[in-house]
Amino acid sequence: MEYRFLKNDLKKNFKNNIIITLFISLSVAVIISVFLTCFSLFSSIFSLYEVARPPHFLQLHKGEINIDEIKEFNKNIDYVEDSQVITLINAYGSDFNVIKKDKSKANTSLENFKLDISIVKQSEKFDYLLDKDKSILELKDGEIAVPRILLEDYDIEIGDTLRYKTDDGYREYKVSNIMYDAQMNTSMAGSVRFLLSDSDYNDILKNSEDTEYMIESIFKDPDYANRYQVKYEESGLPKNGQAVTYNLIVTISAITDILNSLMFLIAGIIFMIISLVSLRYVIMMEIEEDRLVIGNMKAMGISYRDIRNLYLNKFSLLSFVGVVLGYIISNIFTRFMTGRIERIFGHINIGLLGYMISIVIALIMYLIITTFVKAILKKIKKLSVIDIVVKNKGFSKSSEKKIKRLPNMPIDIAMPIHNSKSGYGIIILLVFASSLAMIFPTSMSKIFDGDEFLSYMGIEKNEAFIEIYEASGRKDSIHEISKTLDEYSDYISYKTSDIYRQKITNDKYDSISAQIEVGNNIADNIEYIEGRHVDNGKKEIAISYMIAEELGLSIGDDISINEADKDIRLKIVGIYQDITSGGKTAKTAYKFNGYDFQKSVFYIDGDYEKISEDLKSSLKNLEVLDDNYKIYKSDEMVKQIFGPVARQLKKVSLIVSIIALSIVFIVVILFEKLRVIKYSDYFLSKKHMGIKTKEIIKEEILASVFSGLKGFVIAILVLLLTISSVISIIFTILNLGISKINVEVTLADFRYVLILFIVIIISTYLGARNVKNLNIRGENI
Repeated sequence: MEYRFLKNDLKKNFKNNIIITLFISLSVAVIISVFLTCFSLFSSIFSLYEVARPPHFLQLHKGEINIDEIKEFNKNIDYVEDSQVITLINAYGSDFNVIKKDKSKANTSLENFKLDISIVKQSEKFDYLLDKDKSILELKDGEIAVPRILLEDYDIEIGDTLRYKTDDGYREYKVSNIMYDAQMNTSMAGSVRFLLSDSDYNDILKNSEDTEYMIESIFKDPDYANRYQVKYEESGLPKNGQAVTYNLIVTISAITDILNSLMFLIAGIIFMIISLVSLRYVIMMEIEEDRLVIGNMKAMGISYRDIRNLYLNKFSLLSFVGVVLGYIISNIFTRFMTGRIERIFGHINIGLLGYMISIVIALIMYLIITTFVKAILKKIKKLSVIDIVVKNKGFSKSSEKKIKRLPNMPIDIAMPIHNSKSGYGIIILLVFASSLAMIFPTSMSKIFDGDEFLSYMGIEKNEAFIEIYEASGRKDSIHEISKTLDEYSDYISYKTSDIYRQKITNDKYDSISAQIEVGNNIADNIEYIEGRHVDNGKKEIAISYMIAEELGLSIGDDISINEADKDIRLKIVGIYQDITSGGKTAKTAYKFNGYDFQKSVFYIDGDYEKISEDLKSSLKNLEVLDDNYKIYKSDEMVKQIFGPVARQLKKVSLIVSIIALSIVFIVVILFEKLRVIKYSDYFLSKKHMGIKTKEIIKEEILASVFSGLKGFVIAILVLLLTISSVISIIFTILNLGISKINVEVTLADFRYVLILFIVIIISTYLGARNVKNLNIRGENI
């Protein structure tokens, strides 16, 4: 009997069963895909790091260096396993031209590439540069390996030629490999490395004047990094560049994919909740449709358990097929989702463990679904034969529509508004949850899109800025640039500052190394999470959030900095957020001469766009600068560094929106079909009153839209109240130096929601048109 019932039901409700199966498979596919993406991300990162062995601590330094002193220092620290000093040959994007192997394609200059470029040879001990298969690269003379990150902005292929302008002429290298750099594999690192053979590297090095050193160490445990950094900085060893620890390298390398996975995880949880709630409506539609059959079976003396098993077997089969199909879809979908991870971290091997865990997740979801189905099917037990056959009761709480006082408005509008007050909870939930799932990634992408992110980099919002790196002759450079900028005073204004690497000490004598920016009117238009900007000439300082956290400092506390063996006390008047320099920066208008000069900065405001080309040309002609400077347009710099993050989050938003719209489309059709069955008497009475079918369908569409608007309003309120807090918590956990994010939800964020309402209208129409098939008994013909 059970087999015959199952066979007949599968034939009779073929379309519905296909929809149910696809619905379950879609839900399962989303959850498993999120897991496999997260698993792929972290396994790929750690497999890359296992081979590449990035340093646990690195210190950049420009200037004189005594390698023997560094070796001696490391020998006396028992937790240091190995160390090395890498010489970087600094280069600029304008020095490179890509000559295409395909002569039909135009050659390309890298002059608009804003990240720092360093030319290196393969490391001897650790911090290796790898190919896509995560093997250590070995190049022949005349070959070059370019970083993968370069391919995001430039069309470079293996076999192309890279022409490099050096101090003593041009050199050409054939692109033989796309390189994976565990340390600098994202634009947020701010720099990239180009790899040459040892011979070609040494040939350039002997004639290069612009070099920098990367002092690296590996420890028995990465957690020793902070302890080592303090010892290193107190030792007086070279340290006029940025210091970076292993945890920061990992976080910056993976931040885009961590955020992507997090967005998918949030969406997956939302979709799972929708799936379970919606599945209830699917089952209810099924038993409501068969309520007379169920009544007859009860009248024949068939037990509740046997009747339940008829439906349970069917839904168990559909759930099993849906879970298996979902598992297959998830593996296909995961390949699409992990494409970026593979491009960044090299070849991905999910391995047996990953697939085994995903099978376990699929089985757990099958058990959840079948348990949920059992709970819903208990409704069959509650109604008697008389209730079903004689009184024509349904399995829901009430199948009668009681009309109370209608709103004072046209009946065509009043009835849908009245109807939307009860029985439309699933529509409200769908729109609410889908709106959250679609808007959240969009809002996250906005953070990284445009110059608004400057406020989280500790940089003032200006049109452009110029940076000077060379310490010797710096005063002459500043003087010449100032003279040049003065020529454009009708269009622009500017101010200057100097940045030093300096030790900051609190009253407990705990110290931290930080970049301190010194200048008049400094940081007066960045956002402070506490306090205010510093006043000119006063012994005041503003510090980054991360310094405040690590040293336990707050507004009104004093810190000490050392100048010429004398401590200077400065009062903290402001705390701001900064993602640069490991999040450890400070700003003061009190002039002092720091030990380790980093760079001088000119902040340019006004109509920079009008004079930008003339200004660039004028600066290029200043011999005193000798290429030891960079000029950036603020929004272009943010776009180059954080643009890939924003683009990827927008892709996530699109994928999540497509999934959400698909779920809404299926569920609303099923919901409307259930309404037609559940309230058949109500719809028939309208037809007997002479109301046309299209008017009834129109009423259903408006009721769905009004219900959807309720869910949308709730979603807006939730987003306005919580989105900034939720995103702030995410960034706090990432420990990037940001604890408070302000996100404004704008009309542009709701573009997918507009499509959502169009989908609701279409799916409501498709589900509600079954009204025309109702006969006198309220059954479908």
